[in-house]
Amino acid sequence: MDSRESLPTLSHFLLIRINRRIWDANSGQCLKTIVEPQSHTQCANVVISPNGRYILCSTLDSTIRLWDYRTSKCVKTYKGHKNDTFAISARFTSTAMGRQCVVSGSEDHKIYLWDVQSRDVVQVLEGHTGTHDSLFSEAGADCCQDYVLAIATHPTKSIIASGAIHSDLGIRLWFDEPIPALKLNGTGT
Repeated sequence: MDSRESLPTLSHFLLIRINRRIWDANSGQCLKTIVEPQSHTQCANVVISPNGRYILCSTLDSTIRLWDYRTSKCVKTYKGHKNDTFAISARFTSTAMGRQCVVSGSEDHKIYLWDVQSRDVVQVLEGHTGTHDSLFSEAGADCCQDYVLAIATHPTKSIIASGAIHSDLGIRLWFDEPIPALKLNGTGT
């Protein structure tokens, strides 16, 4: 099998965001360039799926694209958040009930979760809600909202960490825990 078609490992490659190129960190060789025809959208952030088969790319057109590493084809797109200015990270996560999701910050102070397969927005988290006065406030109300730029996920637990800029400089931790079954008269349902 050609080394360009083998699954990537974190110790052997780097992704360069702008050109969507995959580099072998040991040899310095470009292994692959992923190009979307007819697109001039800048890739702002990338992450590798846990199984190493997919690449999640956040772009500055409010779209997150899931690329198949082997075929170099975009297999899914996720929309609904706002991302046209900053490099906002997206990550893979699992809910407490086992649902596989893509999670991303947004320039509207929210965090969005999409079902990986259906691409549906399954949850919107609001916790970075600060607003502030800005020298640019005449540009519109959106300029004064906090932007959730940083997202991190726990590798084995349903925990998301998020960080925002502007007035809310805090880091929020989001825990997804199953709700125990409600027991009525000791029957369990």
